[in-house]
Amino acid sequence: MSQEPLPISEAIKQRHSVRTFKGLLSDEQHSIVLKIIDEANSLPAPFGTNATVGDSEPGLGRMGVISNEAGWLLGKIQSDTPEGDLLKARYDVSYKLQVCVLKMFQNVLANVWIGGTYNEKLAEERNPGFTIPIVIAYGEDAKTTRFIESAMKFMVGAKGRYPLEKMFYDLDNKRPFTTENAGEHLELLQAVQSCPSALNIQSWRLVITGNIAHLYKASTHAACDFDMGIAIATISLLLESHGHKTQITFVENPPENPLDGGTYICTMTLKD
Repeated sequence: MSQEPLPISEAIKQRHSVRTFKGLLSDEQHSIVLKIIDEANSLPAPFGTNATVGDSEPGLGRMGVISNEAGWLLGKIQSDTPEGDLLKARYDVSYKLQVCVLKMFQNVLANVWIGGTYNEKLAEERNPGFTIPIVIAYGEDAKTTRFIESAMKFMVGAKGRYPLEKMFYDLDNKRPFTTENAGEHLELLQAVQSCPSALNIQSWRLVITGNIAHLYKASTHAACDFDMGIAIATISLLLESHGHKTQITFVENPPENPLDGGTYICTMTLKD
């Protein structure tokens, strides 16, 4: 496995969920996975918690949803995390997992986010002292689709994506962004539009003014907490590929999201 990694912009465009794999990876492939995990864990957590990514052997799947996986990425939150920090930890752990997801796909390693149909008890038995609220199965894509996989994609409407104007707002011009008026922001908005989303709720909203974007969560569903970290990681990696190191801050009086309200999460710089 010595081919050049995909550019991150292409990994974002091409990445898709895979639930049927080829089995264990080679030693070289698994070393790439471990390196990616180390890189993700070395990144500062946007919300300052100790959430980390772990690696686990196969066997966490339930209900036949996953087949022949090589292993699992684990979203690890320390069991003694104060209750007031748990939400931040969910944002941080999904941020680090999404970094892994995209970098693995850059290296031709397929994956899928799993939030319910996995053996949470076994995952936590393998990792005492941690809660494991989210996991990712990974391996080589078997390039086959089983009936249960097609059924799950149909049930959550996995291929349906909201138009830009439902999710992204141009505060300077007081109008929703569209494919036609997004201009220099189009690649960024389409990257977020394509992100994996819990139950395909697509809860991220961006309100952009000047060179900053305010992120909002437009759903109270607990699974959408992970959408926030996913969006932050995707934005950060894409902008980093263009030479910009995104700064994440928290403003006291953020503007309202004119589209559909929601909870303010953070503010991100889009340019130096």
